[in-house]
Amino acid sequence: MLGKQIKLSLENIQVQLGLTKLFLNYPYTTYGHLLPHTWMTSLWEFISKYKLHIHGWKQEFKPLRENDISIIESFAKKGYSANDLQELNKCRIFLKVHSLSDICNANGDQITRKSLEGQIDPHRPSTLIWKRIKRPTPRAFLLWKQALHSTFCSSDTSPNLLQPLGPWLLPPRQLWQWYFDPHTNTLFRSVDNLIRIYTRTTESPSRSLRSRAIWYKARSTMDADDFTPEQYSLATITSTDRGQYLAAMESQAPHAPTHPTRVPHNLYDQMIKDQVPYQLLTHQKQYLQSLTPAKLEPFFSQPVRVVSDGSFKSNKGAAATIMETIDQTKSLVFTTRVPINANKDDGDPYRTELFGLLFSLHVLQSSEHLTKMKGRYIISCDNDEALHKSQYTHPIHTSFKHHDVLRSIQHLTKTIKSDLAYEEVLGHAKDKVRRTLTRTEILNDHCDELANLARISLPDLDIRKIQMVGEGLSIFHQQSKIYKNMPTQISDIYYEIKAKPTICEKFHINHHQFIHINWKALHHATTLISPMHIIYISKHVTGFLPIGKNMTRRGAWKAPYCPRCNHPIETTSHLIQCPSPAARKITRTSSTKLQSWLESTDTEPSLILPIIEITSIYIHNLSIPQQLSYPTPIKSQLQLGWHHFMQGRIHSSFETHMTNHYSSIQSRRSASTWVAILIHKIWTIYHFPQWINRNKYVHNLDRVTVSSRE
Repeated sequence: MLGKQIKLSLENIQVQLGLTKLFLNYPYTTYGHLLPHTWMTSLWEFISKYKLHIHGWKQEFKPLRENDISIIESFAKKGYSANDLQELNKCRIFLKVHSLSDICNANGDQITRKSLEGQIDPHRPSTLIWKRIKRPTPRAFLLWKQALHSTFCSSDTSPNLLQPLGPWLLPPRQLWQWYFDPHTNTLFRSVDNLIRIYTRTTESPSRSLRSRAIWYKARSTMDADDFTPEQYSLATITSTDRGQYLAAMESQAPHAPTHPTRVPHNLYDQMIKDQVPYQLLTHQKQYLQSLTPAKLEPFFSQPVRVVSDGSFKSNKGAAATIMETIDQTKSLVFTTRVPINANKDDGDPYRTELFGLLFSLHVLQSSEHLTKMKGRYIISCDNDEALHKSQYTHPIHTSFKHHDVLRSIQHLTKTIKSDLAYEEVLGHAKDKVRRTLTRTEILNDHCDELANLARISLPDLDIRKIQMVGEGLSIFHQQSKIYKNMPTQISDIYYEIKAKPTICEKFHINHHQFIHINWKALHHATTLISPMHIIYISKHVTGFLPIGKNMTRRGAWKAPYCPRCNHPIETTSHLIQCPSPAARKITRTSSTKLQSWLESTDTEPSLILPIIEITSIYIHNLSIPQQLSYPTPIKSQLQLGWHHFMQGRIHSSFETHMTNHYSSIQSRRSASTWVAILIHKIWTIYHFPQWINRNKYVHNLDRVTVSSRE
């Protein structure tokens, strides 16, 4: 999650700066003032200062057309000052443009009038996610116009480019609404899933609007599904009379690629360029080749139910489909394996449902091709989301889960000429409650059984042999690849390999003691720390408290004396074992508070008194008697060491003992939570008050004493 947030931050900064490549590789002195000061800019300044270079960043703004360049980089090369660059960048962000192709007409030889005048073009909305800012001042837009003329144009008054743009290399970053057909001299406008058609006319709406541009007049409309923008060139509208007439500059540029769909989760991802259906598997091809016209013709004489269902478990998926005529005389049953990439986390029941629908459409398409006939099909599925998204008419976002299968379903749906109707069916789990089932629900049950049988017959998936396309990092541990719940697995491996030896050496414990300490409860206790205690507890647990021993080692004090009792060495253990009257008073109060908490949480009675007694003996620095009458958790903790108990490293037998106790009294309390809160109480009841009291002595000493210590 943190990695995704950092990636989005980098992409957001990339858009805000308007640079072509990763901004960290640009000189900070030139572009750093365009951003507010954050930790990212500090990192950028450090990288730029020591001339470091970041490799591996692939999310770059590549040129969309020949001779296309970044606007802000061109201004910087022109020599504009830091203040001027800030104002120019504000204008660029407000207009939501990045490169020269975003402000030029379709022909690529002029800057549009709206871009020069600082107006957002409503016919070319950006597909990127931009920061919302207030409109810059008129003075800033005057500077913007002058900078565009002096940097890109042939003169200070002409919008013509000094070096015109060439053919399109990549899809534009704007959603163009206007397209031009040079063969029929027709304009098309794509808006609200409707295509408005304009034809060339010799008429002019009024004398005031006459110009050298060619006029067009609205004639008719058409469905957006019947329009293919790849076949036409882009066009730029120069003026309109807000009625049926408009003037346009016809684009002579080569046919522009399909524009990308607005993608909210990634600023640079584009839709998959391939419009072909999902590649068929070998067994699917074999089944389609086995179909014959004689076998399929009965399904075109009457309506046909097409019911599909999927099954997924243990990284294996299969789908089954039943085609049955309304009179139930003819039926066709087929199953398919669902390819699952476990490393890509695309295995779930939803994908199997989609794959069942996809293969069903493949069969229908093949049936039409073989018989040259049209039919009527009622497609049913017990997954309402899969059924709903399979009916999408607008482009599928790459942010959609399983967008590859959804795009293939959408493509097949458009190519099938038969009448398709969709019907939702209740799942088999809900059907069992009902007494009578419809025929569609019965078929759905059969599909579920067939899909389960097909899934069981599949071989087990070997996760280690699966490779993700474009995967930059593969993590293996003990010959098994980590692909799910990665943070937890990596954390466990780290503590097992790296942290364990360090902890054992620092706290003087061996392997046997390490495995018996309740580390999960210790981690849980750290989440309960209040902001007031978090700094102290973190330093206390890690041994970095500024006590006398550490202060002397750091050179801040000359002697490690205790400020309360003048003990020769002040250590972490001495902090609560100090024999001063103030420390003993705090100890008595702390013991009373801990005993009250133990009794209020239904602690096992045989544990309360030993915990209080042994803690008191430890604080008074006396020898702890080894009594056989102690409960098992107390004995185990004594073998481990009671100083570990006072530091929060509690034996795991406490949780087991309390679990059995809560079960015997039929309590709903959690033993793991009890142990975590016990650790938290030891820190906040015993240690923290002693630390506060000790600091009062340190900071209230007279100057002579302080000078002797410092």
